[in-house]
Amino acid sequence: MALATGNGPFPPTPPGTTSRMSRIRRLGTSLRFADVVIHGDTARWVEVAENTSLDAAGQIAQVLEQIDATLPSIGSDRTRILQVIVHLADLSDAATLDRLWDAWVPAGHLPVRARVQSGLGGNCLVEMVVTAAIEESASQPGHATESSH
Repeated sequence: MALATGNGPFPPTPPGTTSRMSRIRRLGTSLRFADVVIHGDTARWVEVAENTSLDAAGQIAQVLEQIDATLPSIGSDRTRILQVIVHLADLSDAATLDRLWDAWVPAGHLPVRARVQSGLGGNCLVEMVVTAAIEESASQPGHATESSH
């Protein structure tokens, strides 16, 4: 469905305003991925357990701890998490996830959450894709590897 004519599917920029795209920042880049990607006032990242020799409860707890460690480094906290997509290697671990999640997530600040079964590599039993709002000042350039798009 086209929204307007003249600028493809996008509406034209109103007269007297300028179109400004937000900077995209990538933190901790490697050959295949960035640890965190920040666009505007939103950060996105993935956590997997650093110690994949742990059982599901241990890996889930470790991933939640790793999320806790990432949040302040990007100017956020648990109350600003918008969405978490949880990939479990085996849905029989859902009750364990729910028990640990319920103790971890702050009451009154529940994010959107999806739980799916995925074929995860190696001994990885859980992977969480996190989206969180960040403070405006945290989205400013600093020690990060940056890209503008």
